[in-house]
Amino acid sequence: MNLRVMHAIVAVWMLCMAGSAAAQCQAGMPTVPGAGCVPRDYIENSNRGGGYQQPQYAPEAPPPRYRDLPPPPILPVIEYGAHAMTTDNESLFGGTGSLSSNSAQKLVLDFCRERSGKECKVLGVFKDTCQGFAFDRKNTPYRGVDNDPRKAVSEAMGACVRASGKAGQCRLWKLPICAGNDYVGSDFNASKKWDPSEYEAQVRSWTATAERGLR
Repeated sequence: MNLRVMHAIVAVWMLCMAGSAAAQCQAGMPTVPGAGCVPRDYIENSNRGGGYQQPQYAPEAPPPRYRDLPPPPILPVIEYGAHAMTTDNESLFGGTGSLSSNSAQKLVLDFCRERSGKECKVLGVFKDTCQGFAFDRKNTPYRGVDNDPRKAVSEAMGACVRASGKAGQCRLWKLPICAGNDYVGSDFNASKKWDPSEYEAQVRSWTATAERGLR
């Protein structure tokens, strides 16, 4: 067999192999000489300029914005106060600033016993108001409670005068004391700066004012 015949046979065999490969590809699937069947999506991606395309992802959602929340409500603090007196009715004590009725009573009882050296009794507990006491000639206490310290004094003096039957029989030992921030009468706050003589003068003045109001 000469060389020309051999080349012809080889060429025919290669064409047959190419045709056989093309026949085995799925319908519509292109072929590339020397590569066989090639998926269409690869050809299309290549035609768009670059072979395999990196998948595209949606951008991450921005972090949520935390809206400014209003400040929590300020709950009112209930403040208690109490008065205590020695059992012989000779000394009167008062205190405020407690957060419960029990603690207010304990505070004033301990203070009364410590200062007087005697046994004591609680006269009255109050909260977020003012409390004062008027006394008759026998040192019997009469209680008055109100948001206004002057009205608390008037209430106590009124109870004392009604019990004694006539004016001039009742007096204050001390000014009323107030617990919390809801009481009225800003002038009452000045009592913290009074010296003893000025305090006694104010006690007499409040007593006289309350008596005039009862006439």
